[in-house]
Amino acid sequence: MKSAAVAFCLSLTAILLHAQAPTHVPDFGETRRLIRDGMVKDSVPAVAIAVVRDGAIIWEEGFGWADHENQLAATPHTPFRLASLAKTFEATLAAVLHERHRLDLDKPVNEYLKTAGVSSASWDTRGVTLRRLLMHTAGLSTFNIWCDPSQPRCQFPSADETIRHYGIVAERPGDYFAYSNLGFFVAGEAMARGAGRPLRVLLRDEVFRPLGMVNASLGLDSSQVRLAVVPYALGEGFIRNQALPPGGGPLDYANALGYASAHDLALFAAFHMKARRPDQRAILSDAAIDSMQYTTVSTGQTDGQRYGLGWWVEENRLGYRSVLAQGGNNLAQAWLRLIPSERVAVAVLLNRGVGFGQAVTGASLAAVLA
Repeated sequence: MKSAAVAFCLSLTAILLHAQAPTHVPDFGETRRLIRDGMVKDSVPAVAIAVVRDGAIIWEEGFGWADHENQLAATPHTPFRLASLAKTFEATLAAVLHERHRLDLDKPVNEYLKTAGVSSASWDTRGVTLRRLLMHTAGLSTFNIWCDPSQPRCQFPSADETIRHYGIVAERPGDYFAYSNLGFFVAGEAMARGAGRPLRVLLRDEVFRPLGMVNASLGLDSSQVRLAVVPYALGEGFIRNQALPPGGGPLDYANALGYASAHDLALFAAFHMKARRPDQRAILSDAAIDSMQYTTVSTGQTDGQRYGLGWWVEENRLGYRSVLAQGGNNLAQAWLRLIPSERVAVAVLLNRGVGFGQAVTGASLAAVLA
């Protein structure tokens, strides 16, 4: 009788273990091939990738050198520049502050800016709200300020000067989608002033730390500079990262640069897919997460692409609804694509502005969803 009971327990255990085991083990061989071939073809020194499913990181890996001169290998925990992917962090922060009644996304942004403000000769600027700025429908242009900070004459305007001189509302707020880097800069300043704390501190304390994103930051301090990937630009070579001034200094276009590791992005994706991790704090309700991804505007593209609060939304990507955070310039490519219904996401980071990150992201998703 005893032996029969033991046999029954063993059988039940085997059934439970089988039920808990993954039904599909992805083969990432094609993804690795695309990465290695792309690095050679496009002279990319460093790549990092992370794949998350049901809240668990099922694969993460670094390729190449984060800093060849100092023999620092790239790893899944190495901070890369994110370019515009960091906008989704800022939008998440805005949703957090709004849900906690510390800011109102639908209040005129000039009421938060106080010492500077957007202006218009044609339109009522009270229609320029944080929500519209973060959804690129506030009427600001796609204009972007940039210069080479290594040159002695390159001096970025202060935040107030930037907003006063360039924050011109060219279209009626709410009418059109027009991608605007300046709009997110204005929104960041408004959040910082409305909440009474620097934007980089708000992001750290309200988003990064609660989600376990230990290598994510806005700007780099002196210790972070030594660990971050050194970007590479064609014709210019390696462009060394610059540390923030002691004490942080004021935020301007020179230091409003987002950084994160592939591992950090996987954790960020897990939270936004509602894949609960015990080491993360619920900084947003499920309803707020849904609102970021489902309250969208048309981007005017023929493929039906839409934009939510910080997310690009596509209704049919590999047969699934996808949300995407993406950024790129001559020094970086960053991809974070989520398939929320399957709780699957892929993060890909490159330290050069070339395009094979999209193919790598697609191959990784195909391997998991096969």
